[in-house]
Amino acid sequence: MTFIMRCMHVALLFLIIFGSETSAQAVSGIGVKGGINLARISESGTPPGKTDFVTRYTIGAYSEMAVFESLFFRYELLYSVRGTSRSINSGDLSTNGNNSAWNFTTTRKLTYIEPGLLIHFPIMRTEQTRFHVFTGASLAMNIQASSTVEGLYSGEQYYEHQTDRDLFLPIDPGLIIGAGIGYNFNPVHLTVDIRYIHGLMNIRDRGASDIPDVISDNDDIYGIPKMHNRTISFMLGLGI
Repeated sequence: MTFIMRCMHVALLFLIIFGSETSAQAVSGIGVKGGINLARISESGTPPGKTDFVTRYTIGAYSEMAVFESLFFRYELLYSVRGTSRSINSGDLSTNGNNSAWNFTTTRKLTYIEPGLLIHFPIMRTEQTRFHVFTGASLAMNIQASSTVEGLYSGEQYYEHQTDRDLFLPIDPGLIIGAGIGYNFNPVHLTVDIRYIHGLMNIRDRGASDIPDVISDNDDIYGIPKMHNRTISFMLGLGI
């Protein structure tokens, strides 16, 4: 809990620092938002396999600050759950000395506190609607991570679950691009957006690959594992 509080303090400081740059402007909206993450971790330096998106969620709050009619900032503080699903089998690893038939699916779950700053550019508007594109940056802070491995080994069911937050970096800065539309139902407004978050750092720069402990693995075959977050988010917001 102490770690979570520290993350929250850093997130608030992040918002205050960026908010001070436009302190002369009036906040034109605050609200809450949430949605679905289609999350995947792009990997290299790990054994051959198939990596898929998993469905997670995100929830948080935002404030909006108009600068010009054609430009406004949006500050966000999100609780975002990401992850990935990865399948491997003994047939993929021709260099593995273990001849036992096996297949495993590793499901990862990573939880972040994520402050972000977005710059929005309205490109079409009416009295009630506003369509906009946006770009910006986020600083995701890792507060929890876990992995679940399920599959078969020599015809027997295999299951392994572990908490492994210490195998991942504590932060993951990301670039954001997206588009959205806002509906004004005075005094409230509804926002809908889709965005892509491109993680910039190798979030797992140490530790072993995804192969379960029951399988002997030679890390020298694959090199240093590199994992990068790739996330598509569909979000709905309600503001005043």
